[in-house]
Amino acid sequence: MTALIERDRHGYVALIPEFDIASQGHTMEEACSNLGEELGIFFESADASEFDRLSQPDVFITHVEVSVR
Repeated sequence: MTALIERDRHGYVALIPEFDIASQGHTMEEACSNLGEELGIFFESADASEFDRLSQPDVFITHVEVSVR
């Protein structure tokens, strides 16, 4: 799965876009660990219909260039 990690004013935010599951932490490691826990809870508790409904397997990461005047 893809994990996106972004620093904000209070620490780090981590997101798995395939399932729209996010978490946060004071450090990158804490945010990733918390994200893993959230994902584990999701897999343990979600039924098949919820899993299919939230699953977004086609997530693409690329760079975008924008010209600013």
